[in-house]
Amino acid sequence: MFERIGIQHQNFYDQEHPLDLGFLAEAMLFYGEVEVIANRGVMSQLVRECGPETLCELLAQGHLKLKFEPNMPGIYSQGSGPNDPHSLLLVSPQGAALLDLLQPVLMKIVGRSGRARRLAQHLARLVDTEPVELELLNRLREDLISADYTSCAAKMIIERSAPGAPVPARPQFEITFSDANNFHVVSNFDYASINSVYHRRIPPSHSTITSALILSHILNARKILDDCAAGESEIATSEIWSELIALKVANALQPRIKSAGEITAFQNFVFDGGRALAETINSKERRFDELIPVLDSAKQFRKWLQEGQFGDGLIKEYFREVTANSWVDKLPVKSVRWAIFTAAGLSLDAMGAHGLGKAGATLLSIADTFFVDKILKGWKPNQFVERSLKPFVRPK
Repeated sequence: MFERIGIQHQNFYDQEHPLDLGFLAEAMLFYGEVEVIANRGVMSQLVRECGPETLCELLAQGHLKLKFEPNMPGIYSQGSGPNDPHSLLLVSPQGAALLDLLQPVLMKIVGRSGRARRLAQHLARLVDTEPVELELLNRLREDLISADYTSCAAKMIIERSAPGAPVPARPQFEITFSDANNFHVVSNFDYASINSVYHRRIPPSHSTITSALILSHILNARKILDDCAAGESEIATSEIWSELIALKVANALQPRIKSAGEITAFQNFVFDGGRALAETINSKERRFDELIPVLDSAKQFRKWLQEGQFGDGLIKEYFREVTANSWVDKLPVKSVRWAIFTAAGLSLDAMGAHGLGKAGATLLSIADTFFVDKILKGWKPNQFVERSLKPFVRPK
């Protein structure tokens, strides 16, 4: 649990904010490895809202990995009628190179072309660029020839996108290929009636439900599943694509569902019903540059999460770890004090001999918290929670 997570486009209906940055902050805190698969929209948002210097630092310190895809899979539809042909293809937009994307975004932020160019070059060196491979279309083709899957997927997409829209009792969304990349869709969905409901929530300028849109959702779900399978990571993406993945292979999402529940319950426990990390970031009460010291201090915490055996759940393991008795707790007070000052390279006799008895009382109280917790008893996860995480989340 909590070894690695792959994050992709999470907000289908918000083109300016495709990622939930509060979620990203939580992922970096809890997971050993966090990778964001970034298209143009995701990359622009990260640069704008994290800030270029902070984003570079997150990448350089290993808190975050970024994989930029200069191309994208797509569906080309020759018309909008129910029997019009469709094609599978890979698209490489003009100016798709990472530097071509970064420089104008950075120019708006820093205002100087030379600095924007240097920042873009530095950031580009920290980002992996990996085009989408043609093989993805072959795997998508296998999905599309399964009439049971495509019909159930189309029904689910419409029910989630346009709640209350009419859906046939026996939905049909079947694909017939004429060659390797070209196909027709046979469907019994009434798109006019469906869109009369859909456009109450989503403006036509954003999207309209058609066979092509349904196909694009199925395509995106397949791509996300492939990416996370390749990285052996948990999946975090938009609700509609998560449900399509679950429809395809239910077990692929189970680790993520379990982890999400554990994180929510853990934060409710440690913050005593207070606001969690994601809300603090999303409300802009804290910035990502302020988060970096917290992530730095969380390394041991993340290691504990990855190595833990949470059969009884994260909260029980956390409580057990924090409250577990050690041999130090059973020692007489005098023995504990002797051990503390030995660890500090001091001795009670030496302090008394030099007339430092009064100062020794002050040092002892410091040593009680520092040395007993960190040296004698060993590191415990509450040290990070109490000293770094709670102060960050607590309002200024």
